Amino acid sequence: MKIITANSFYKAWLNIIKKNIVDVYSCWNSRKDYTNLIIKKDDSLITQVSKELDLICYNADFYSIDSVLYRKEDWLSGYGGVFLRHLVVAFEHENDFFSGLFQETTHLLITQADLKVLVSYPPQELDEFTNKHIKDELNNLYQIILGSPYANEISEKENFLLILGKDDITDLKTDNWQEDGYWKGLVFKLDGWKALTI
Repeated sequence: MKIITANSFYKAWLNIIKKNIVDVYSCWNSRKDYTNLIIKKDDSLITQVSKELDLICYNADFYSIDSVLYRKEDWLSGYGGVFLRHLVVAFEHENDFFSGLFQETTHLLITQADLKVLVSYPPQELDEFTNKHIKDELNNLYQIILGSPYANEISEKENFLLILGKDDITDLKTDNWQEDGYWKGLVFKLDGWKALTI
């Protein structure tokens, strides 16, 4: 059974964004359309990520989680609904970086899944997180996870992934979208957020 790591999820995320960059552009200025593209449509980006990872996606608010990824054998058939015995990935998406990421973080903390993923969009440059408000928010999220009784395990397994995308893509080019720092993947470690490199 293939283990889904923060790195493998992040790489799949970047690949799917690249394949769908025209749709990302077309939906960007409408948060409703963009959210539908990411998590609501039948062929949403998270559904495409799940296929790339050889998983199945349920993207219709599974116990209030935006989307969950699972393996076929974890679905309980014959019970008249979607009932899963195990989650490989619990996925939350929040367009507004300052609208309560603590809620998404705590929701993921109390959800048992091999990997917990939160995607959001800070309003400033991501390089070195120079914006004080962004640094403060990232520290708040770090402190929430650090205070969890599972902090050591989360750090050791590197299974809490925060993906940050730039809020402004006006200068984004389809040929250099990844190299220009439009996305940053971070995993929780006891000594702070660790940036992923692909």
